[in-house]
Parts: sequence; C-alpha cells; structure tokens
Amino acid sequence: MLCLKRLVWNKKRCFCDYVTFKAAETIGGVVMAIPKVSREDILNALQFVDENGVPAQNKSTRYFLLGESGKSYPPKYVIAVANHLANGAAIDTSGYNAIEAKNYLKNK
Repeated sequence: MLCLKRLVWNKKRCFCDYVTFKAAETIGGVVMAIPKVSREDILNALQFVDENGVPAQNKSTRYFLLGESGKSYPPKYVIAVANHLANGAAIDTSGYNAIEAKNYLKNK
C-alpha cells in the first residue's frame, strides 16, 4: 500500500498526516495539468527513483509519497518520472504545483 505523507509544522512539534493512495483524474471537477499516468506507471517511477535517486532541485520539503518499504518520495518528481516512463516525455515538474501533485496521488 502506498500513502502520501504530509509534514505539518506548528510552533512546538512536527507531526505526520497520512493520506491513502487511490484513483481519479479530476479533483472537484477541475481537470489538472498533471499528465495521465496509471498506478503501474507510478510504481515504475518509484523503482526508477530508487535506482537513480532524486535531483536536489526536485526534493520535496512538505509532501512525501511513502512506498511500501517506508521510503519517502517527492510527489511532483514521481509524477514527472511516471510520465517520462509511460509517454517518453521529458522529466519536467513545471506544469503543476506540489498541491496538485499531492492531490493527484492522493486520489490515484
């Protein structure tokens, strides 16, 4: 099972909020600029990230996708890699923001 982990900061401590990972293409009826990728594409992207790492500029500071092993992944980068593997597109995270990526994965 995959889940999305969000770090929530307040003045005294940091705690985690876990969100389940299920499917949808739109959120609130609004079509996102995120490329269409399947759950299998996301899992392939996680394997790619495990093998190749995450470039410094693509590391996430707030949201993390947690794999079955407990390893965390940056949602925007995972979607970009999944799109690259599935559609041959360049690995580019500029077409959407972190909140869109989080919501997409949350509903995947």
